[in-house]
Amino acid sequence: MTKTAMLGALAGIAALSSGCGSSEPEQQTTPICVGLPTNPDCVIAVSERRSFIRAAVAITDGVSTATITHTPGRFCMSGNLEPAPNNWGALLGLPLTRATSTDGMVTAIDAPFGAAARGIAQLQFTVDPPPAAGLGVHFAAVQRADCLDIPACFTAAPFVLGDDGGAEIVLKESGPVTAALASFIQPSWGNPALPFDPNLISSLQFAPSSLRGAVVPYDFCVSDVRFLDAAGQEVLP
Repeated sequence: MTKTAMLGALAGIAALSSGCGSSEPEQQTTPICVGLPTNPDCVIAVSERRSFIRAAVAITDGVSTATITHTPGRFCMSGNLEPAPNNWGALLGLPLTRATSTDGMVTAIDAPFGAAARGIAQLQFTVDPPPAAGLGVHFAAVQRADCLDIPACFTAAPFVLGDDGGAEIVLKESGPVTAALASFIQPSWGNPALPFDPNLISSLQFAPSSLRGAVVPYDFCVSDVRFLDAAGQEVLP
């Protein structure tokens, strides 16, 4: 499976899970998931009053495995990552948008998540524990506000959390993380010249790192995902 297909799948998660609401149980767990989330059991609806997150989804390259457990405010994912570079691994996707579908197939998002329009300037979350090989943080985004078809309208690569030198940051320690939206960049395999527009976001993603030549078991949790303004005050839905 290509990463473009993965981005398209993430856009449709809100549509797949729209039947769930505030009556969700205290803890929800998916089965072992492989590939795209064609199994609705691999999608967990999220209905938290203080969260922009609409769902949690496990997506893998088709051979790596993933299981998600959600309790209010906390998302954990575990499984096995097949060796790079032939496989890209697994992904915890947290969609922030709604989607539309035709004949049961998701075809577009209703609108991108406008972070800047909401006054959001920073992302905050806590990692505990991180996967052994590290954790990447991404935003999937569409190319333009008037281009909503999926997967055609998604950027070729997600925007990754980067350092001042333009290198991707891989988180390897437990604890809180606060990142400016301005620090998200295109990776080298995408379009490095493409700037990040925080009004074109589709989903937040957490990707455990894989290793060449070895199957890597992973188990990580992300909690207290918040969006902050420039002064560090939380922006609520």
